[in-house]
Amino acid sequence: MELCDQYIHEYILLNPTINDILKIDKYKHLRNKYPNFMSKEYEKKENKLNKKYYTILQKKKKKTFDDVLFYEDLKEYFKVYDFPDEYFPLSYLDNYFNDMITDINSPETQYNFSDVQSYKDFISRLKKIKPICNAMIQNMKRGIQKKMTIPTIIVHGIIQQLQDIIENNNKTNNFNHYRKIPNSIQKEFIHTIDSCLISCIRKLIQFLIDDYIDNSRKTIGLYDLKDGKKLYKEIIKSYTFKNYTPDDIYKYGIREIQRNKKELIKLQKKMKIKGDYQYFMNSIKNNKSSKINKKTIIIDELKKIKKRIQKEIFETYFDDSLTKKDDYKIKCVSKENEHMIAYYLLPDL
Repeated sequence: MELCDQYIHEYILLNPTINDILKIDKYKHLRNKYPNFMSKEYEKKENKLNKKYYTILQKKKKKTFDDVLFYEDLKEYFKVYDFPDEYFPLSYLDNYFNDMITDINSPETQYNFSDVQSYKDFISRLKKIKPICNAMIQNMKRGIQKKMTIPTIIVHGIIQQLQDIIENNNKTNNFNHYRKIPNSIQKEFIHTIDSCLISCIRKLIQFLIDDYIDNSRKTIGLYDLKDGKKLYKEIIKSYTFKNYTPDDIYKYGIREIQRNKKELIKLQKKMKIKGDYQYFMNSIKNNKSSKINKKTIIIDELKKIKKRIQKEIFETYFDDSLTKKDDYKIKCVSKENEHMIAYYLLPDL
């Protein structure tokens, strides 16, 4: 067994929810376990586990291909370990409460509701939400004191996202659960969602409105935070594998904008549209043919793009052939996730 596989098995013992993705049968009995991932105790255990494997790989002279990838991941983990991300527990794209309601709403998530026991296990998880929510609030309060806060514009979005959950999910519609709930567990399941998940969302909304948003920062990005510039550099190095600086990336972005603008000006001449560049952009934006109102048309266009990618990219640059099982679905995002342009769910392994 590869070291990374051993690590996964140990990590499941620390956080059994990982097995929602992996679906390893021998850990199914841990499905009702739900760690407080916001606690210092959890952080210490996770760090200890990562240090253990980092040390093993550091000393290992002959590393396999998987070892090299795993070692790089651990090095990236420790580079940003000291950054106080506990002060930023929520964002548009990483909203724990949104993930929980999506598990309830959608059959496309990793948690599988199948029998009464699966509902009992999920109820056990729901009952662990309150300490997680309280820890988030306490961490954000400390963040206010240390001037390490979420940008105001993002806080507004998080509040709206949480309010949408409350507005669209209630006892009357069974919180939009996607399947018939077994009669023997229905009352407890609905009550626990309301008393644990929904009550915490209400509490968090109140905190964000009453105590947090006025103390949140008006700037955006990491540069305005303590050690933010250092973290920027590490992120850039991680994604590019080169010694680029934030200024290099910015200048590259400006060059790309200028290049694209030149291409658009060429297109304007080709389309014989008079006026300056801004007029051209506005005319394209406001043209009726540029607006697609039907979701089915958008989905159909995306499916065409998918086919083109499979034919022109995959078949050209990859040796393997795609099977029906490898194909992916393109669907409209849920109401709770409508702030995203698109997102990707991991397949079952």
